[in-house]
Amino acid sequence: MLSRLLLSAVMVAPLVAIPTNAHAASTTIVINEVDCHGNDWIEIGNRSARTIDISGWLLSDKALNSTAVGHVYTFPSGTRIASRGRLVIQQSGSGSAHLGFGVDCVKGGTIKIGYRNGSTLAEVDSVGVPPMAANTSYGRLPDLTGGFAQTAPTKRAANYGVKPILTTSTSKRCVKGTTCKVTLSALNSPAYRLARALSGVTITSAGVLTVSSSKVATYRPSVVMTNSFGSTTVIITVTVSAR
Repeated sequence: MLSRLLLSAVMVAPLVAIPTNAHAASTTIVINEVDCHGNDWIEIGNRSARTIDISGWLLSDKALNSTAVGHVYTFPSGTRIASRGRLVIQQSGSGSAHLGFGVDCVKGGTIKIGYRNGSTLAEVDSVGVPPMAANTSYGRLPDLTGGFAQTAPTKRAANYGVKPILTTSTSKRCVKGTTCKVTLSALNSPAYRLARALSGVTITSAGVLTVSSSKVATYRPSVVMTNSFGSTTVIITVTVSAR
């Protein structure tokens, strides 16, 4: 009877399709940060409490089974990510460490990671990367576990958010006697205030700057934009002309 059970176990075992390096991938291996500003790089994170082998896994800016040359990166044999660790692949690598594709800072794109499971492909994580401002990356906040947001580039280190980045012009022309308002906009959700009081100038926390237009003059208020990651100060030049 025992011999029959053992034979049965030997016959059944090969029918169970378990990828040898999947390791509960859907909850442990994630795309953690993406940078597009020349020598583009992608950071892969390991959320788990153990080292994970991702040899043979696939990374792409297209489908994981794409035949487009250079658009599917295969992690070489022996690729492991330590517990709570990070692995970076970038364009300047050589041989099997070379990332053959990049991310368009203006158009954005989609990055995917997964592994082969027999004759099928299992996608583990993907991220739609939006257009990115200069000196920013796109990463998870909190690091490894959160959703994606604009972040400061932190290759192989924990992600953190970026200070406000002004997206509107720093100069404005108004005509004497008309309403002179400038609505400021910035990335990363700041509140606005004046660095110091300036006669004839006010600003709301939402960034609506109002300047007196009762006389011909040039105003240069120093505006402080603040979010939970810090402050950025910009000078706005408002010129009130006779016409």
